[in-house]
This record gives sequence, structure tokens and C-alpha cells, in this order.
Amino acid sequence: KNHHSLFRAVKRLGQMGYKFKLVICGEGTRELVGTRRVSNSGAEKARAFYDANRNYLNEFVEAIGHCKKESLENLYSSSVAVVLPSQYEGFGLPLVEALSRSTPVICNRLIPFKEQVERYDAHDWVQWVNANDVDSIVEAIESKLNSDNKSFSQRVFPRERLEAWTWVDVAERYMQLFEEVHQKFRNS
Repeated sequence: KNHHSLFRAVKRLGQMGYKFKLVICGEGTRELVGTRRVSNSGAEKARAFYDANRNYLNEFVEAIGHCKKESLENLYSSSVAVVLPSQYEGFGLPLVEALSRSTPVICNRLIPFKEQVERYDAHDWVQWVNANDVDSIVEAIESKLNSDNKSFSQRVFPRERLEAWTWVDVAERYMQLFEEVHQKFRNS
């Protein structure tokens, strides 16, 4: 959802001498490091940047596409952080997934992410960035790369906090919203 800024941050961190691997996964992520144009303009901007910097970024970026649950679990357990420089988000599920696996998160200050951090009292697990500011992303990743990750990796996110919002809660809230919209239309 904002791979262009993420790729730019990765390039800058590599130029600063950091050694790390950014792994992107999910449907369509392999296209972001491909040579063929993609129809989505945001994804194409990221792909074009990657393509122009391919010889350099190949060392730092691995796009694995859709991955199995076991692979995903291994990625979470070996990650310094999950980076979510998204420009938009519906619910904030990637943040919740990372927290449920006790993985720190670097993310844009979007309303769904802010709601999740508040709801689950995850302030000390999330570092906010301005996704439109590559320097902000660079600084956040750099702080994770420089931190004592061994002590943090031994921490476990209190999973009971995640029970504060269930799918039943989501469904009930949707029904409330539908009723509110219905009433507005009925009264107009």
C-alpha cells in the first residue's frame, strides 16, 4: 500500500551501511520486484523504483508472494519489526497479526492502526511514522536495527488484550452502522 516509500527507505538504509533483509509477502508482492508494468499506479510507482534500483535493492528485498502459514510464522519470529507504511487500511489486521506474534510494529498513524493500539494498549509495541516522509521510515527502521533486539524478542505481547475486540463485536458494530444509515434514509 506504500511500497515506494518503503523501497526508498531500504535503499537509504543500505547506503548507510546497514545489513538486513526486507521480506514482503502477500498476493501481488512478486510483481513489485518484477520487470513488467502493473496496472495499479501506486504499485507501478514502487515497481518502477525497484526496477531502476534493482542491482542495489536485490541484496535487501525479497518478495515471496503468498506464503503458507508456517512460513509466515517463521517470518514473524525472525523479524526485528513489521513495517506498515500503508496509506490506507480498513481494519488494521496486519498490526493485530504482528502483535499476536509478539512482533514490534512500525506503522503509519492511520485511524484503524491508532484504534487498534488504543484498544489493545499496545503503545510500547508500536512506533509511529509518517508514511509520506521517507526520513521518518528510515529513522524508525534504523532505531529497530540499532536496538537490543534480544531483550525485546524475549517479551511476549499479552494476548489476552487481543480479546478486547472480537469478530462478534465487529459484526454488531456493522449492524449498528447499517441501522443508523437506514434511519437517516428513512427520515430524509
